[in-house]
Amino acid sequence: MKNYYIEDFCEDLNYRPVILYIDPKISLYDLYERLKKDNVNHLYKFFNCVGDNRLFYIENCDLQDVITNKDWNELHAMLEDGFSFLHLKKDENGYFIEIPDVIGWRE
Repeated sequence: MKNYYIEDFCEDLNYRPVILYIDPKISLYDLYERLKKDNVNHLYKFFNCVGDNRLFYIENCDLQDVITNKDWNELHAMLEDGFSFLHLKKDENGYFIEIPDVIGWRE
């Protein structure tokens, strides 16, 4: 496992097949402000959708929510397309994800 620190959510995660699970210790308000700073679009759905299940991904520099309470078909299709779940965490150095060696993340 290695920690990958996110310098810019839009640049670092755009079109990566990664669904992020936001650690419960992370303030949603602070994360929202960081996504706004990093020019992630479609933040209007952050608190309503992402706040409910703490899942999101970035595509076309847009915040994409992951709907889990209505229909699991979308999530199932994403997993079949190679998406992985990673845990978004934060420490004194910033936001990061722990990446298992098996994923083969390219920087």
